[in-house]
Order: sequence, then structure tokens, then C-alpha cells
Amino acid sequence: MSQRANIAFVFLPLLMGGCGRVGFPALVGDAAMTDSARDAHDGAPVDAAVDAATDAGDARVDATSDADAATPRCGPVEVYVGLESEDASLLRRFAYDPDAPVASRLTRIDDHVITDIGDLPVGHGIRSIAPMADGRIVVSDVSRSLVAAVDPVSGASEAIALGDPALLNSHGACGLADGSLIVGEFAGMGVDGARIHQYEATGSFVRSVATAVISRGALSGCWAEDDGRTLFYVEGDTTGLENGEVVRTELVDGAWTETSRFRMSDFDAGAGTAVWSMLLHTDGSVVIAPCNWTADSARVSRLVRCPSGDLDAAGCSVFGEEIPEGGTRPWVHGLGQLPCSDDILVLTGTSLYLLEMETGTYTLLIDGFGAFHATRKLVVRVGG
Repeated sequence: MSQRANIAFVFLPLLMGGCGRVGFPALVGDAAMTDSARDAHDGAPVDAAVDAATDAGDARVDATSDADAATPRCGPVEVYVGLESEDASLLRRFAYDPDAPVASRLTRIDDHVITDIGDLPVGHGIRSIAPMADGRIVVSDVSRSLVAAVDPVSGASEAIALGDPALLNSHGACGLADGSLIVGEFAGMGVDGARIHQYEATGSFVRSVATAVISRGALSGCWAEDDGRTLFYVEGDTTGLENGEVVRTELVDGAWTETSRFRMSDFDAGAGTAVWSMLLHTDGSVVIAPCNWTADSARVSRLVRCPSGDLDAAGCSVFGEEIPEGGTRPWVHGLGQLPCSDDILVLTGTSLYLLEMETGTYTLLIDGFGAFHATRKLVVRVGG
């Protein structure tokens, strides 16, 4: 199974959660030249015995270094929740202690107000947050054709304008291992044909990814493999919340090519379940979160799991308990896998839960976020 990028994150690299996967590969320089090779290159005399011993030592050091580089860091764990209020968009940072009693595992650290998005009316600011390869967090801005790159510790933010062909705004965004960004627009209430593009971290256009297929669809979240050549993204129904699809696409010969697609309308037989969030898990599955379900309908109210190699609904199944979120429009806004663990965090419109994957049970971690209009995704990363 290939390593994958995008839940919990180490700076740099970001750790995507789970002991078996590193979110973005560490940057490695040219391999060290052995003494034998160096002498041959320089034309100098070679002392075979000395060089053999030195080369063996180099090999042991290299092996140790490689082993260290492959060992994932499991902590300290930080959790970031995107929040939108009437006058600001912000990231709320928490420390997560996996060894503490469940009720006290999260400790609020601080809030980072995203100044590059600014004071805008409700519904016209932050929409998604995701890690970037350089360690920052990319924040989408549904009001303008830009994203904000936020330092997760200091909170300093930088506006990145999206170059031509520019999108109308940035409804969803995520980072690739090469430093580039995937960004998708919101085309308007009830409007079809929202575009998804790839940009450099500077905002320069790279290539088109796709155009949303579903009615009123727009990019609402994405995750990528470590090599940045396999991408998973959600097309969410931005107006009616009655549909949703997850797409697997690969970069082939310089173009993004769709390879499979999960259609919620196939999975729930047209009952009208929406999809807004997904997660690429270290166990090799794609976890898909429903929204807008009701207890007395055939809509899906549990998480869905599909093999990451093929998202056809026929190979997918529900798992775990029913998501413990009531209200007139229950909504899973974000998922995040904990480092060195199979367990995931589930962010709803009002609360944050821990889902234990072995038992499928939910435990409440945060009950409400105060006077905020909406929660907007979450990022789990290894700090320090």
C-alpha cells in the first residue's frame, strides 16, 4: 500500500495520522559519495582496506539515518478547527493528549484570526482548511479569488491570489506534496459547472483538474497520496444538500484523469443523502461522511468506507454507530485521523467527537464552539 497524505501532519513533513504513513516525504539530498567512489573520481590512490571499513561505516550510518527518517512522530498532537462568526474567520488550536481521560484530552491553546479573509458577512468567508507541504495551513475564502496560507503556531497569514485563469472564489482547497494547491470554486447558488484547478503555492496556474459534475456541485474537500499523483476530492451539493460524490483521479501524462467515482445516489438508492467530507485513512480505505440525514428516512447516518483503489459504491459499506448529531440538518464538516492510531476525529456542525475504529463508538470531546455561525473543517497535525 502506498503511503498517503492528508490527515494528521508533521511539519515538514506533516504526519497524516497512523504509524504506517508519513504525510509528505522528507527532503533528502544526494546520497553521500563513498570514499572508494570519491578516490576513483579524484584519481587518488585507493587504500582498499581503509576504504572498505569506511564504506561499511557509511552504510551503517545511512541505514540508521533511513530508519530514523521512516519512523513517524506521534506527538505532540495539535487539532485545528476552522470557525466562521459574524465578523471573522479563524482557526482555533487545541492540544490533544491521547493518554488523558477522554473528557480532558483537548485543551484550547489559542485562536488565529485570518486577517487575509477579513471581516465579511456570514456565509462569505472561510470554507475549508487543509495542510500545505511547507507546514502552513491553507484556508479557502468563498468571497474572493484567493486562499490564505496560515502559520499554525504564530497565526501569521499570507494572501495567495489565484492567477489566470482565476476561479471566482475558493470554496475548497488542499495541498499536494510538491507544494502546489488544489482549489475549487463555488459557482453560485443553484449554479452548475464549478471549476477545480491546480495552482503553484505562489498562486500561478498549473492545470485544470476537473469541472464539478453533480448539480449545484463544488469542491468541498480533498486529500492526496504522498506522491501527489493520486487525488481524492468531494463534489458537494452546495444548495440543496441532497447529493454528493467522491472522485478518485490520477495525474497521467500531465493531465488529471478520473479513475473511479463514489455516487451517494447509487449507495443510498436515491434517498437524498448529501456528502461534504472525506478522509484518506492509513488502512487503505476512503472514509466518506454523510450529511443531511434524518432518523425516519432511508438516508445514510453512519460513515461509509470504500477501498481507495476503486470508489464504486458496490464495494463500499457503512461502519460504526450512527453519527451522534441531531437537529434539522445534521452535517459532518470534517474528519481527521490521529497520529499513530486508527481512530479519527469527527467534526459536526456543533461538536467534535472521537470515533474509536475498533469498536465503532463515538465519544464527545467538545460540545459547542460558542457564538460561531459554522464549523469549517479540521486539521490534525504533529507539532513541536
